[in-house]
Amino acid sequence: MNLQELHLRPATMNDSIFFYELKKLVLYNYVQAIWGWDEAIQQQFHKNNFHPQQTNIIEWKYQSIGTIEIAEDTEKFFISSLYIHPNFQNKKIGTMLIQQLCNKAAVEKKRVALEVLHLNKGAQKLYERLGFTVIPNQDPIKLYMQKNFFNMSRIAAAFLKKSSNVLNVYCTAGYPRLNSTLPVMQALQNNGADLIELGMPYSDPLADGTVIQESSSIALQNGMSIRVLFEQLKDCRKNIHVPVILMGYMNPVLQYGFEAFCQKAAEVGVDGLILPDLPEFEFETMYGAIIKKYGLDFIFLITPETSEARIRKIDTLSSGFLYAVSSSATTGNDKNFAEVEQYLQRLQQMKLNNPIMVGFGIKDRATFSAACKYSNGAIIGSAYIRALAGATDVEAVTQNFLKSIIG
Repeated sequence: MNLQELHLRPATMNDSIFFYELKKLVLYNYVQAIWGWDEAIQQQFHKNNFHPQQTNIIEWKYQSIGTIEIAEDTEKFFISSLYIHPNFQNKKIGTMLIQQLCNKAAVEKKRVALEVLHLNKGAQKLYERLGFTVIPNQDPIKLYMQKNFFNMSRIAAAFLKKSSNVLNVYCTAGYPRLNSTLPVMQALQNNGADLIELGMPYSDPLADGTVIQESSSIALQNGMSIRVLFEQLKDCRKNIHVPVILMGYMNPVLQYGFEAFCQKAAEVGVDGLILPDLPEFEFETMYGAIIKKYGLDFIFLITPETSEARIRKIDTLSSGFLYAVSSSATTGNDKNFAEVEQYLQRLQQMKLNNPIMVGFGIKDRATFSAACKYSNGAIIGSAYIRALAGATDVEAVTQNFLKSIIG
């Protein structure tokens, strides 16, 4: 049994299709947790000589390995019972089911609640490790525990849902044409990007290589500005559901007005900011509180030359993820990935609070895979911008490009 192939999904019923789907999943050694039981599904199981005694059943090669009961309403998922057969205990099956339910709750901005016996200290510790907290009550027998996802950012939810091989793709707003911004974002979402990093074009970008500099120059000539960008993004959340991060530089943001910028970014559905020239001290003393006020994540950059002490400090200030620059060069340059791997291994050993995303020099499947080996994912920018140059069919270009990266 491959425990990595553990799936949690609502039960469905369409004549005999449901049972066929279960057989097919069982045949390929999937473990299926099913909720949303109704009488039709129960009858289908009895018809096929299955007689589950509880609301939800997990099947493995037609052998029950346990049961899980989940009640759902508009605010929460409530785990009323979780039982794993003794033959399948100590395989982290229950933990994986709960974690996947938490991932679903994070996406839907709900909470996960459960009750556990006061005497069951092992279960209490397990749930505490998974992030559950005890809610005080007067019950002498049971503790009420919950994990709240109401205020979780879209970026944090994305990393809960997927913690490895996360793909963040950079695109320049207003490139290749002024009105390309939303079609490019939609194409990225359609074809597998987990996060979108949207570059605000600027005439003097300190971290960008020649490809992105050229795209910024074209976007500015096309008429792109922060005001135009916010106008383009005002209805983007009707169709764009992945996290969106604005990447840019302080000069145009300050000209717009820093608090006005953060307020408007939050209004149009932006999730986080990357501003490479915002120093740590100014962030702490002047701007961090404003960013937090509007619920935006702020992502700091670190390099192979950044000291461990400073990395740990930046880790406490950052939210969303840490942007691990693969070298001190600008974007788009080739890298020696043997050296990059040593750097990423060092970060991994530090056990930082934030996920690690690797950027600069990620251009194809090989470099993406190498970057993901010791991190949560990677950021592709210049290679995608190069592919978009002169594109008339953004969807087709994006589909072909991302297929070459993630298959």
